[in-house]
Amino acid sequence: MYFEFTFQVSDPETQEIIIAELSSLPFEGFMENADSLSAYLAANDYTVEIADCLEQIVWNYNCQILKNSIEEQNWNAAWESSYPAVFIDDFCAIYADFHTIPKGSKYPVRINPRMSFGTGHHATTELVIRQMKSINFQGAQVFDFGSGTGILSLLASLMGAKKVYGLDNEFWAYENAVENRNLNGLTEDHIIFSHGVIEVLPEELSFDHILANINRHVLLDHAEILYNKLKSGGIFICSGILRDDEEIIRSVYSAKGFVHINTIQKENWISIAFQKTN
Repeated sequence: MYFEFTFQVSDPETQEIIIAELSSLPFEGFMENADSLSAYLAANDYTVEIADCLEQIVWNYNCQILKNSIEEQNWNAAWESSYPAVFIDDFCAIYADFHTIPKGSKYPVRINPRMSFGTGHHATTELVIRQMKSINFQGAQVFDFGSGTGILSLLASLMGAKKVYGLDNEFWAYENAVENRNLNGLTEDHIIFSHGVIEVLPEELSFDHILANINRHVLLDHAEILYNKLKSGGIFICSGILRDDEEIIRSVYSAKGFVHINTIQKENWISIAFQKTN
């Protein structure tokens, strides 16, 4: 069983800030609406600490919050009734079984999201995909840190990556990513999805490119290990970051040896691209 927490907040920027604050907690999905924001949490993960956090958000943003119990399968019904396919120019289309197969897109990616965050509708996913347009993935070994539904792993593979390693610390996300890999006719020869933390990766593994659509706290905590896992000349793309967090992310990553390439923005979210030059 899941809990649905609905915040009565209509301001898009405030919705984005609340998502950023909750992303470091075990919430498994968010749905942004015109006049509210819904956040989904497995009932077993609901703790006193999370209750205190929710109470603090209500206080900080002067909003009401409603709590409902829902069954997991209702997520798919909500997704199907609420979301169209996603088109990012003519470069990438993200669609599900209930959509007409998109035409005119260079890289169509098929997903059936469950409770996973990463349907393609959120600005952070679009930003990473836009950054990926300028990268040569042909023959590359790629790491997708916080893979969620697997969208970025799937796209990297379709763009010619030799091998992609997707990692998420939530088991439901791992299962969903494997399912979506199979939907796209790909196998473990193309993408290996794993459940766990970054330390489960074999020590000898290094990558030509790394993608991380995750959150500020995880990015800051893992800057050094991500630098060590990236090959010289490799590109690191991160997102899940609010505009106000750019300075601290760039400062920490520059101190580790990353060189800033660019920052792109949509709404109040940004994606930053770095390169390892030595």
